[in-house]
Formats: sequence, C-alpha cells, structure tokens
Amino acid sequence: MNKPTPRLLLLRLLMVAEANTLSASEAVLAGSIFGITENSIRVTLARLIQADLAESIGPATYKLGPKAQKLGADVALWQTADKRTIKSDGSWIAVATGGLPRSDRKALRARARALSLLGFRELDKGLYLRPNNLLGGIDVVRQRLLDLGLEEEAAVFKANDFDEVRQKKHEHSGQTCILKSIIKRSRSSSLTG
Repeated sequence: MNKPTPRLLLLRLLMVAEANTLSASEAVLAGSIFGITENSIRVTLARLIQADLAESIGPATYKLGPKAQKLGADVALWQTADKRTIKSDGSWIAVATGGLPRSDRKALRARARALSLLGFRELDKGLYLRPNNLLGGIDVVRQRLLDLGLEEEAAVFKANDFDEVRQKKHEHSGQTCILKSIIKRSRSSSLTG
C-alpha cells in the first residue's frame, strides 16, 4: 500500500468523517497508522485552513473548508456520472487558457486539476477539449470548472469543424489516455489479485 501524503490523508478523512468533523487527536491517530508524525499532521492542518480547504469549528475540531466542499461535491457526483451524460452531437466543449497568467503555480495547479477532473485533454498549447456530452451543456460545465478552480477569465465555448489534422490529433490523444488507463488498471489488478 502506498503511503498517503499528510494533505491527501487529511482531506480524505475530512470528506468521510462522522458528522463531517475531525478532531486533531483523530487526525494525529490516523497519521500515526501511516507513519506520519504529529507535527506533520498539525502543520498540514494549518496549511489546509490557510488554503480554505479546511476550517476550524471549535477547539482542535475541523471540517472541510469552502474550496474542498466544492471539490467533494463534484467527486460525489462521480457515482452518478453515467446518468449525466447524453449522446454527443459531435461538437466539443473547449477551454482556452493561452491568455491566462502562468506565473502563479497555485492557480496553474487549480486549473490543471479542474480540467483533468472534467476530462479535458490538451489539443494545442492552451486549448483543451472534451466531447460535448454532459447534461446541461457548456453552462453547467463552465460553472463546474469555476467551482473547481478554473479562472473566470478562461474562455469556455463550443467548438466543431476542426481541420483533419487536429481532429485526428484529438482522437489519438483520447485513445492514448484510454489505453493508458486500461493498462494501469490491469497492472494494478494483477498486483493485487
């Protein structure tokens, strides 16, 4: 079993904690199971609070912060993802990020996470695509991207009629991602099975 990072462990605990609260002592105990020191747990809790991913609701008691609640709500939707897809009309939902700043690493990570969570793949530098097959269309996808950390300045729009080279490039990148996912799953199941 891979050892989780203190950040990942705490976020997962906060998402599944009874009554949606976690005490510092429970966090320290959980960390000790994975060989994570008490100091690392406490420093990580402070950093999560600073990043609005956790918040203190009493003496040494925590819950998910506003940013993590949006991410947690989106992750919870994955259980019903098949019910939120529709037949694609052949168009794409596109996100253009080329004009956005690249110097803020925190914003870059949030942008990459939002695009990845919703299945976007980079076609050309700063241009990300996914099939237009989500219930609610572009407006719903735009709001989910914003909730997950994409900057408001990013252009989110419908795209179609790509030239043949780009069409093949996107189809190939999608097939490559699917193949990599299948290979990864088969390797992990052969290791555990």
